[in-house]
Amino acid sequence: MITVKSISEAIIILIRAGAATRGAYCFFKMLQNDEDVALYKKRFINTLVFYVLAELVWQLKELAVYYYG
Repeated sequence: MITVKSISEAIIILIRAGAATRGAYCFFKMLQNDEDVALYKKRFINTLVFYVLAELVWQLKELAVYYYG
């Protein structure tokens, strides 16, 4: 159980770091390039949606482990 927990914690850390990096990248590209603002804004919003869904799944997993474990 400890191995599964450590792997899931590593995955959520990677998801958080990746979402933060992607969000920062899109934000700076929006500031840099005036022509593609709509494109990077859509990508930024998609990144936020992905992050919220990933955190939601993480919390549901934690609730299930707490309830059944």
